[in-house]
Amino acid sequence: MASMDAGNDTFIFAKEIQMMMFGLGDSQNPLLATAQVIELVVKQQLTLLLYKADEVSKMRQSSNIELQDILFLMRKDKVKLKRLLQYLELKDSKMGLPRLMEEIDPAKALQHRRQLGNRKEECLRFLSSIGVHDVYEDSVEDRIKMERLIRADQIAQSLNEKSYQEFHKSRKCSFAATRLNQVKLLDWLKTTAPEPISKLKKEAVDVLIYLAKETVAQLIDMALLVRQDAIAIPGDPLSRAIDPLPTTSSDTFCSEQNQ
Repeated sequence: MASMDAGNDTFIFAKEIQMMMFGLGDSQNPLLATAQVIELVVKQQLTLLLYKADEVSKMRQSSNIELQDILFLMRKDKVKLKRLLQYLELKDSKMGLPRLMEEIDPAKALQHRRQLGNRKEECLRFLSSIGVHDVYEDSVEDRIKMERLIRADQIAQSLNEKSYQEFHKSRKCSFAATRLNQVKLLDWLKTTAPEPISKLKKEAVDVLIYLAKETVAQLIDMALLVRQDAIAIPGDPLSRAIDPLPTTSSDTFCSEQNQ
């Protein structure tokens, strides 16, 4: 496996990560150094994932890394699987043709839908084939996602109009918001996982993009938990219920204004 020494890394997603941090509930002005540390962690995690997915693809004697290889690695965590399937379902729905085109040429619209397919259903069929059932059921409770939504709502209500526009933009930010960024992401990962990247199928790239931002989100979740523990009062269990959200002028890790 290629070396992942921090000294050899070129940080190219720091700005996007700073935006993602704000959109995920952290400071509005995170330190550049903090974003760079997160970028390094994301790269290490994705590199490890790619090599493990490559091993899975070789087990089924395939020369390509496909979506099912990543699903196989995630098979033991139904909550994260459900979150991923919701993402794929939403992304596929956004790729559909607008209603106006359906009215103009219904046959063309139907053909386009068939080409898009339904990745959520394909994923559920694969998971069922390896004995993973009931992933998309209501019984699979995603407490972490709910906490993130509540956190976003609390932040949004505390912002003025200008800050809210920035927050909304940050919420939409990802590692590959455009096709150009997607190419940049793959080139970035080629430095540590050249062989797996060359085998990656298109439908698996979308999952890789999702997991990159999900890694940032998990780091923010953990940082907020640490902050909550830091402000907890010993002997007072209710103190853990204190809102751990940072203000717009502070950072869970460290902010530019506190530098």
